[in-house]
Amino acid sequence: MTNTNNFSIELKAINNNNLSVLKNLFQLYIHDISHELPWNVNADGLFEAYSLDDWFKDENNFGFIIYVENNIAGFVMIDKEFKVLTNTENSLNLSEIFILNNFKGKGIAKKVALELFDTYKSNWEIRPVPTSNSADAFWQKVFSKSFPYPVTKHEWKENRFAYTFSNL
Repeated sequence: MTNTNNFSIELKAINNNNLSVLKNLFQLYIHDISHELPWNVNADGLFEAYSLDDWFKDENNFGFIIYVENNIAGFVMIDKEFKVLTNTENSLNLSEIFILNNFKGKGIAKKVALELFDTYKSNWEIRPVPTSNSADAFWQKVFSKSFPYPVTKHEWKENRFAYTFSNL
C-alpha cells in the first residue's frame, strides 16, 4: 500500500474473481483512447479491442486493479510483448495503465508506475498510446530528472515510440 497526496493506493492482482471488473474498466479505457486509435463499438455498443480472457491465459501476462481509498480507480497491465527490446530475458512491458477521470491529476498513475518499477526488477519497455500528447507528457513526467535509471526513447514504427530502461 502506498500513500500519495494523502491517498491510500492499493494494487490488487487481477484474477478470475475480478476479471469482470477489468473488462468493465477496459471499455472506459478504450473509449478514452479511441480518439487516438479509432475503434468502433459493435452492435451491442461495446468496444472489441482484444480478448482479455485470452490475454490473461498467457502466464507471462499479469495486472492489477488500482484502488484509492478502497475505491476502484483504474488498472495496470504488464506483459512480455515487445517492439523494441531484443534481449527479452528478464524483460517486461507495461502495456496499459488507466486511471478513471475523477482520480486523474493526483499523481496516482505515476506513483503506481514507480511502485511497479521498484517491485519488478527488469528491462522495461513502455509504449504510450500513439499520437497521444497527454500519454507522452505523462511518461515524460515519470521519467523526469529524479528517475534513477537512464531512459531511451525509440521510434519503432512511424509516429510510434517506446521508452526503455533497465533497473536490474
